[in-house]
Amino acid sequence: MSSKELLEDIIYKYPALIGPGLNARERHFEFYGPLIDILLVDRYKKRFAIQVRTSPIENEHASEIITTQNAILSGEAPDLSMLLVSDKIPPQVKKILERNGIGWRELHPFQIRGHLMKNNDIELLQALKGSVLMA
Repeated sequence: MSSKELLEDIIYKYPALIGPGLNARERHFEFYGPLIDILLVDRYKKRFAIQVRTSPIENEHASEIITTQNAILSGEAPDLSMLLVSDKIPPQVKKILERNGIGWRELHPFQIRGHLMKNNDIELLQALKGSVLMA
């Protein structure tokens, strides 16, 4: 399993790592063209299109996400917010995303590990232990 797939598995199972009150709705689906990794919904029915990437994050990744956001906005989905989630996001990529109204969230391996331990998720802890995310 790739680090990206593992991070997706963890986020899909534990969307609270991204923010309180979020629920996972869908995974790997097309939305007005682009492929979205995970769709989360909050208690107010606001939708979040999550794009998961693992480091190293490059400027090209930000460009891809901006292109995805533009396709979604042209598809008339004003209630949907884009969010990049990664283990580490460089400052210049954060700035690019923020200038384009796209959110970001870093999930550090120690946060993930602590959450998995709290939930006694042995299977994902084992997968995390052997992944590049813990390197």
